Amino acid sequence: MPTRHVYSLDLSILDRLCVPVANADLSLAIAHHIDVRVLAELMLDAYRGTIDDDGETLDDALIEVQTYLSGERGVVPLLDDSYMAFMERAMVGVCLVGEWSAKQRPLITYIMTGSDCKGLGIGQHLLWATLCRLAEHGYFEVLAVITEGNTSSERLFSRMGFVRARDV
Repeated sequence: MPTRHVYSLDLSILDRLCVPVANADLSLAIAHHIDVRVLAELMLDAYRGTIDDDGETLDDALIEVQTYLSGERGVVPLLDDSYMAFMERAMVGVCLVGEWSAKQRPLITYIMTGSDCKGLGIGQHLLWATLCRLAEHGYFEVLAVITEGNTSSERLFSRMGFVRARDV
């Protein structure tokens, strides 16, 4: 099993972080209504060929999404604090957050960008919006768990001020 590390961000430093440059082609929406199948397809596409790809099928991804939405793994979804990204009406990314019951802190549960849109800053926009929303709702810290060697996530979260806290 790959090694995963917990990262933490003190939300009181948000005003010192770099705001992502605006992207006119990108629109964000709070994840009030999620199409489970579209999200599962995005998950497969986003993780395909990465360190977190375990050869999942669409059925596996559907189960993963439904498990997140049901809160079965000790993380209760916070959809009012989660964002979806769209380009030309197609969902191209998502940042889903949940309340990690054991830690009593919000956890960036999933952040993913479609393979055709990687490198466009979508993840940074999604993460920034989510962090701002969490701060607005009174949270003071947010956590993320990143697989060691997932360099794109390690860079994104470090750029956004997260620091490695401890091993899981």
